[in-house]
Parts: sequence; C-alpha cells; structure tokens
Amino acid sequence: MKNKIPGKVYTASVSRIKELAEFCAEIWLITRAGKDIAGTIRVRGLSPGPALYQDYLEKWKDADPERWWPQYQARFKEELKQPEKRAALHRLWLLLREGKNVALVCFCPDYRYCHRTIVGDLLREKGVAVEEMSPLADRKERKSGEIFIQEAFNFGL
Repeated sequence: MKNKIPGKVYTASVSRIKELAEFCAEIWLITRAGKDIAGTIRVRGLSPGPALYQDYLEKWKDADPERWWPQYQARFKEELKQPEKRAALHRLWLLLREGKNVALVCFCPDYRYCHRTIVGDLLREKGVAVEEMSPLADRKERKSGEIFIQEAFNFGL
C-alpha cells in the first residue's frame, strides 16, 4: 500500500539537529521545559504532561524501563487525546499533507523508552512514514542524550 501522506516524520535525539536541518522543513523540540535550541520550534503539546514527567523523574528514571514503560505508554497515549496535544498533532498533520518533512526531537537517551516513539507509532498507524534517527547501537548518541538532559534541565545538581 502506497503512503498517501507525502511528508515524513523523523524522530531523534537533539544531538541530530544539524543533520535533520538538511532535509526537514521544521524541527520540533517536543519538551515541556529546558533551554531553547537554535533551529528548533518548541512544541510542548507533544511532550509528556507535568504529572507524567514528574513520575518519570521521581519513580522511574533510575529503574529498569521494562518495569515502568507499559504504564508510561498507557498514560502518554491517554494524554495524546487532550486538546493541547490533538492541536499539535493536527498542526503536524497539515505540514505532512503539504509534503513537508518534520523532525520530532527530545533529550531522551533511548528511543525505545521515549515519548517521541509513542508519537511516531501513532503517526505510523495513520499512514505516515516515520523514521527514528538514533540507532541504539550508537553508544556515543546515548551518552550525548544524557549530557543534553543534564544541561537542559538545570535542577541545581
């Protein structure tokens, strides 16, 4: 079956922004907080809500993701039904229908346990081509993500 949506979504760690800028019309930084990054558009509507993010920080951050990921997925999928998130998805959909490629980037070091993957999976179900640009085998990529998290969320540590 041929993809009827001409635009494509790329998901990645923020460390790939320069590369993504070469072929994406827009790069969306899908985080609620942290420093703005040149060349990106912050779209809080596709980030985890405050309660979910707080649970991640307080309960799950240092735990085995296999234990908390199913609960995180379920909660974030529910959040994606909220008006703020639906509006962001609609805006993205319009860009994709125009044939524009859009990147969704965040600070998560492992895409397998990341909200950008959940958004990508939802879009894939709707017929959008989605490609993750952060292969797990790239150990430098994971380290870069961890550094970006520490720098972006200065919690006075």
